[in-house]
Amino acid sequence: KAGGLDAGELEQAYVARLVALGLPELAESQARDLIQRKPDDGVGWAVVAYMDARRGDTAGGISAVVSAARLAPDDPFVQRTVGQLAAYYDRNAERTTLPAAVKSSFDDVRKAMAGKDAYARAYKESSDAYAEGPSPDQVPYAAPYGYGAPSAPSSAYYDSYYAPDYYYDDAY
Repeated sequence: KAGGLDAGELEQAYVARLVALGLPELAESQARDLIQRKPDDGVGWAVVAYMDARRGDTAGGISAVVSAARLAPDDPFVQRTVGQLAAYYDRNAERTTLPAAVKSSFDDVRKAMAGKDAYARAYKESSDAYAEGPSPDQVPYAAPYGYGAPSAPSSAYYDSYYAPDYYYDDAY
């Protein structure tokens, strides 16, 4: 225990702080550990979803974001992650294989998020960016570490995470 907090609480605070700073990719290891220690942490699940999608594992990202949305539906980072994954999935559904139960759960989450501002903004911004960019069949989308992967979301997927007008807040 450090400062009266157990390891799970420290990881939870660390993950929340990096998300608030716009750096969820730096919290991946801690988020994966956190969801093992505290499987009810929605922000931890959202970071895992974000990183899975970033690596081109859209099905894994969608599965994780369903958990995140059920656990923390009012968290702006969770809402943005759902919106961005939804925009990517809508653009690439024919190339993304989801188990029927995951697809059904994702559809339910999308309906529940439809009236939330952060979700709507992220979905619109990501959809617009995909519409303006080249087809993923023509030019591979940018993947982390320089690997081009047609199944990975483009940088448009991530850009709205860093929009300071609604990303940063003092809640964390």
